[in-house]
Amino acid sequence: MDEEVQRKVLWVIGAIIIGITGVLVALIGPNMILYFLYEHNQTNVFLIEVPVIANLLLGFGTLAFVLFCILMIFERKMIKAAGILMLLIGLSLSYVSFNLYNMFAGDEITVKKPLAKEVFSWSEIENANFTYDETTNETEVAFQLPDDEKKFILSQKHAGDVGTMKVLLKRNDVPYEEKEV
Repeated sequence: MDEEVQRKVLWVIGAIIIGITGVLVALIGPNMILYFLYEHNQTNVFLIEVPVIANLLLGFGTLAFVLFCILMIFERKMIKAAGILMLLIGLSLSYVSFNLYNMFAGDEITVKKPLAKEVFSWSEIENANFTYDETTNETEVAFQLPDDEKKFILSQKHAGDVGTMKVLLKRNDVPYEEKEV
């Protein structure tokens, strides 16, 4: 087989493999990776909340990787430059998707965004509100800090984690209110 044909076949195979595995990784990637990095290895982390946008960004990043492989098949330098641009976009979106999370631990709460990281302890919270929504089965948790308010939306599957938050708030003498909508 000609060397040029082999190179093109390798790029096509790469695009197919990345496309198939990319769908699976986009569905569970950020959640699973962050679980193994933090919750699995540190016993004081009890909840890592990853927004859905992180999974969407990883899906778009995977799509950019597939486009990179497809564009590398062509010979023209302009098309290859577009392929390199797709690679950079894919890497950027993947980086952002793995750096969007909220982590609740026994001693602190971490709010991570791609270029910023906020960490505050349970004792820094002035008061808290837990608002239960019966129609959506979600709990809105609002922490009032001295200069800011942090809100988190937790689904019904995190009901036990909400209980852990209440215990930690009581342990640090932080008053909290519970409401139902």
